[in-house]
Amino acid sequence: MNKIYYRVEELAEVLGMGESTIWHKAKVGEFPKPRKISPRITVWDANDVEGWRQQQNEKLTEGASDE
Repeated sequence: MNKIYYRVEELAEVLGMGESTIWHKAKVGEFPKPRKISPRITVWDANDVEGWRQQQNEKLTEGASDE
């Protein structure tokens, strides 16, 4: 079964960045916005995260081909 949502702890592990970095990037618009599914649970849509990852990979690929 494919993942539907990620909690911040999972994202930090999968992406190799700190939880506070994820929150900051989401706040300033550099990462997908999270969704609050209950008063104490905030998640990121897995499709949004995958789209962001693909964009990051494309940026890296473009940068490497410019050199």
